[in-house]
Amino acid sequence: MKKFFLSVLPVAAFIVVSCGGGQPKNSSTTTEESKSSTTSTTKKYEIKSGIVHYKPFEIMGVKSTQTLYFDDYGNKEVSQTDVETNMMGYTAKEQKIVLKADGYSTSFDLIKVKNGKDELVKEAQKSKLLGMGGMSSMAATAMGDEMKKQMDFKEEGTEQIAGVTGKKFSMAMNKQKPDQRIYSVTYKNLMLRTEMGGIKIEAVKVEENVDIPSSKFQIPADYKIIDADATTGSK
Repeated sequence: MKKFFLSVLPVAAFIVVSCGGGQPKNSSTTTEESKSSTTSTTKKYEIKSGIVHYKPFEIMGVKSTQTLYFDDYGNKEVSQTDVETNMMGYTAKEQKIVLKADGYSTSFDLIKVKNGKDELVKEAQKSKLLGMGGMSSMAATAMGDEMKKQMDFKEEGTEQIAGVTGKKFSMAMNKQKPDQRIYSVTYKNLMLRTEMGGIKIEAVKVEENVDIPSSKFQIPADYKIIDADATTGSK
């Protein structure tokens, strides 16, 4: 169940980019906008930098809290998941990081304590971003209409969440089961809420254009970086 929770947000983010309408940067971008985005000419989000705090999710003794940090319009982002487990005499505390920047996704733990024993392994799994994760927002927009058709995409109006008004939509992951739908709300391409299979992830606070320390997007210096693509035979 814990692994399922950790997989929901990335899946929802994929849907937001591909069907929610990430927009290509306008050719008439001002000089100020160009200076503010020095890493890339694409904009995953319509906000320069920010932090999104999500409601804690708890089920069967496992409590997970997710926080999203991003800069350069989402070209650099960190998903931080804090997990606390207290179930049938077993206790654990973990902090998991997924860093996406410069065309790579890197995952590692910062905290991993099980039954009071520190089991942290200072290793980071690094792999190339493939598919939608490595595509520009222009490419995502180009294939958006077909994906919307395949997933029976429906606009559902607007809804206010975490103090901002977002666009609400729904879709079916399996077109053979149109009643089993995902309901999502996005704000400037940020996911505010996603409901899927009885699981709901919802933002409680959105901080826009805040300063994010550069260290937030760095792998700790004492961690060993493992090329996950090489270990799986990918190229």
